[in-house]
Amino acid sequence: QCDRRYAWLRRTLREYDEQFGGIFPKSWGVPAVLSRDFCYLTKDHLRTVLKSQVQTMDINALVAALQKTIQFEQELQVRFGNTNDDVKDSSAVTKGSGMDANSIKTRYKQEMEEKKA
Repeated sequence: QCDRRYAWLRRTLREYDEQFGGIFPKSWGVPAVLSRDFCYLTKDHLRTVLKSQVQTMDINALVAALQKTIQFEQELQVRFGNTNDDVKDSSAVTKGSGMDANSIKTRYKQEMEEKKA
């Protein structure tokens, strides 16, 4: 589902650029506002989904979605500016920060075991 959601925003931003990019002043930051609101709505939806599926969550699907989300965030940072140059490099995001797939799986399994106890 994340892929489709992110593809929708990419397509919407591309269509905005083609159809309306020359109409609205750049200072309004319409694409950035669209992206910000999209991210807020996505965050709320994902939070709801994760809460409702916490007991039946497929950890591999969760890790894959997280990795796609990190890549999408990097795309937005490149497009709208970036205050942290390290984030452009996905290895800086995932390595050394406990965000690699194995670390996420291990932490998730530990948390699930703690909740069962």
